[in-house]
Amino acid sequence: MPNTAPVIQSLVVNAVDKYTQIGDVVGAIEARDDEADDLTYTLVEGGDLFELDGNQIKAKVLFGQEPLHKQHPIKIAVSDGEFSPEESVTVDEIGAVSYTHLRAHE
Repeated sequence: MPNTAPVIQSLVVNAVDKYTQIGDVVGAIEARDDEADDLTYTLVEGGDLFELDGNQIKAKVLFGQEPLHKQHPIKIAVSDGEFSPEESVTVDEIGAVSYTHLRAHE
């Protein structure tokens, strides 16, 4: 039977903000291979901000230090040694927000 490509079943990420610490898990990718080959996960895009630890996506920097909301694309490849399908997702960064508390006049 010929080898088939791994199937990416899910790629889930959470938003990051000023409370996200370096090394925090912010997402995960799940894949399967019909031939039960060992799978290797590679971060194709987004490696300046995120890193992979097995199938977990972890923060590599501190986020939310600016008041801007940003989006960071990442792309992950899953390889069985022959085929390497890729999947993309966008991580939302929630910027720092300062709140002003108003006191009611008595």
